[in-house]
Amino acid sequence: MAQRDARVFWSVRNSDAQDWNIVELESHRQLLQQIDALIGLLQTTSCTRSAISQRLQQLTTQFGERFARYLVRALRHAEHDDRHDIVWLLTVLDDPATIGPLQRLAHNKRLPRAVRLSASLALAGQGATAEMQSVKKTRLYAM
Repeated sequence: MAQRDARVFWSVRNSDAQDWNIVELESHRQLLQQIDALIGLLQTTSCTRSAISQRLQQLTTQFGERFARYLVRALRHAEHDDRHDIVWLLTVLDDPATIGPLQRLAHNKRLPRAVRLSASLALAGQGATAEMQSVKKTRLYAM
């Protein structure tokens, strides 16, 4: 029965010419719903940082590296309040895999200034800006 459930039922072509099966599409939909639910949770309730951190850890365990990538991608399409919450989530998540995509967003002149600023704020929150790197090097030499 397990082999029968794993077969490809429906194939879709995306712009990257990658085949997706229906199981992958459902997982993708669940990931996007979880990100929306997490942002909604931040806007409607007063959760503690530890509770949000625990929820982020659960989602990272469930979806792997894709979760961090889609959280960064959500910065591009979010409204102002949502971007603020996403920046905070990225800061709490503090995943090194997000630094490269955030730097590309921060330096992409084609994006709106608000998106570039949000990416820069997330980088600063993770301590991944040039200024923070020079401070870290100074501290290392001071020891």
